[in-house]
Amino acid sequence: MNRNDFFAKLSAYPEHLKLVKSVGAPGLRAPSKFLVGLGAAQQIGSVAKGLTSGRKALLVSDGVLEKLGLVSLIASFMEDEGLEVVTFTDVEAEPHIETLEKLHTSVKDSAIDVIVGLGGGSAMDMAKLVSQCLGKGQDPRPYIDTFDANEDHGLPLILLPTTSGTGSEVSVFAIVSAGDTKKYLSSDIFIPHAAILDPILTATMPKSVTAITGMDALTHAIEAIMHRNASPIVDAFGYGAVELISRSLRGAVNEPDNLEMRYDMLVGAAMAMMAFNLSGGLYAHSVSYVLTSYKGTPHGLGCALGLPYLMDFNLPVVENRLARLARLMCGDATSADQSTAAKQCVAAVVALMADIGLPTTLRDYDVPEEVVVELAKEMHSKYPRPGNPRDMSEDDSIGYWSAMYNGSL
Repeated sequence: MNRNDFFAKLSAYPEHLKLVKSVGAPGLRAPSKFLVGLGAAQQIGSVAKGLTSGRKALLVSDGVLEKLGLVSLIASFMEDEGLEVVTFTDVEAEPHIETLEKLHTSVKDSAIDVIVGLGGGSAMDMAKLVSQCLGKGQDPRPYIDTFDANEDHGLPLILLPTTSGTGSEVSVFAIVSAGDTKKYLSSDIFIPHAAILDPILTATMPKSVTAITGMDALTHAIEAIMHRNASPIVDAFGYGAVELISRSLRGAVNEPDNLEMRYDMLVGAAMAMMAFNLSGGLYAHSVSYVLTSYKGTPHGLGCALGLPYLMDFNLPVVENRLARLARLMCGDATSADQSTAAKQCVAAVVALMADIGLPTTLRDYDVPEEVVVELAKEMHSKYPRPGNPRDMSEDDSIGYWSAMYNGSL
């Protein structure tokens, strides 16, 4: 995407969508500067200058976005404001610590003043981690091995998502793989100083990525709502996110140039992660970790495969919450009976997955039946979820995974 493409897309939409809103959230875990709207990416240069007196920015992204022209587009907006831009575009999906070391080595002597992360969760997580390493003068491995969640922020950090799902632009998490192990770091220091949500930047997403990242966002919201730590604030963000995502994900997948639906998805993904920040993840995320290790499953797809069956498992203790979700997802078709409505909510998630082209069972995803018990035991032992509203024994885990395989609800 070049500048002409960017401004052509921008000109095709009404003015109310181009009103870039600066959203404040005092007392909540959110960036101190939060810009939302079509064309908001144009302001990256002025936002960066407002965070530092220096003149050199590091732009962290991936090779796909470089080929699509988004890296040079964002760099040009910063250069318009007189910033010198250094780029690193070697971030891979599910990045390893070796990538972080390569990034850190390439810029540690460059006197970087501000970090910009552009992309999905992988690129934004690398930007988060390198901002800490550079700001604290530490090499990546010692920093991660001795991680202190109570430290101060690193270099000023700005994040621009190009997918609508991970919520990394507002999250307290940073993830990197070391060998066969994923390192999950959590702290307020990973919330960026600024986040810029511009739906135009998501217009290049393929259908499959839109679908998978959208289900990742829906999982964040619904797990937060079901969590033992749910609260009225979690509910406000979580239910709001479900409403936006459930009304717009099909359209975002099937009408890639519909920026109004992509707007909904970007805002919904951020709201879902704000809810998730305040509560935490449940077993659908554990399923994703196991499947990613087993067969390289994209994170959002792993979450999607686990989500409806987790809702079904938890239904006896969160029936009222799922019934409320059903009214957002099913509208007038929702049953007035709470138990029936809760079941309709579970079915609505399965129907959404099918409508956007995702498998709805492990069998459909070509996971052999003979490994299901082994994967269930691995999840139970390695990724427990004390915040799940219903306790899950090893036998329960096997039943959960069997349901995922067979499509039993």
